[in-house]
Parts: sequence; structure tokens; C-alpha cells
Amino acid sequence: MRAAFTIFTLAAATCACRTHKPEGLIPPGALAVVCGDCRRERDPGFSGNEQALIGNARRYFEKVERRKFDAYYRVRRTFDGNEIIAMYVSGYEGNEPIFSGWCTVLMGDDGSVIQVFRPPK
Repeated sequence: MRAAFTIFTLAAATCACRTHKPEGLIPPGALAVVCGDCRRERDPGFSGNEQALIGNARRYFEKVERRKFDAYYRVRRTFDGNEIIAMYVSGYEGNEPIFSGWCTVLMGDDGSVIQVFRPPK
């Protein structure tokens, strides 16, 4: 029991001492592209249509979760529609984002939501 408490205390202290920047504060030198092809919403690597789809997906995420958030996005065209993947950022260590989760929305070309995929909790 004492060993478990000690381990828990050390784990809590370690997590509390991390130097994450608060969510929503994007550092000036934050990476534009991560994980090979995940980019910011307004990245010039996305076409105008892809940026519009990402904007629709972001508004959908914010409406469902009732909060604004920082994310990197990936867009893939599939047989069923446009797959928009959002990688949520919980903070930064220097310029490196720290991801806290993800969500995928399948959208039609008109920006309508077809299906939402979330990781199991």
C-alpha cells in the first residue's frame, strides 16, 4: 500500500512539473507540419476547398465539445467522402506540440457531416 502511494505521488509530481504551455496559446515558432502530413488549418499546403472542409469540421468539433481547441489536421479523399482528421493539441514543449487525442469526420463535398469517428474511451 505504501509503495503504491509512493509511486502515485511521484507520478503526480512528475506530471505537475511538466512545462506545457496552456491550451490555446500557440508559440510563434510552432511546427507547421507534424507526423508527416498533419498541418494547421490555414496551411498553404491545403487547397481552398480543403481549408473550407477543415473549417466546417473545426466548427463541428467546437459545437459538439463546447470549447475552442488547437489542432493539426489531415485531409484524405475517400470513396465515401472527405476524411478530416483532427489531432488535438493539449500544450507545447518548446515548439513541439503535445497531442491529447484525435477525432475524424467524414464529410461530403458540400461540407455536410456524414459520419464521426472517435477513439474509444
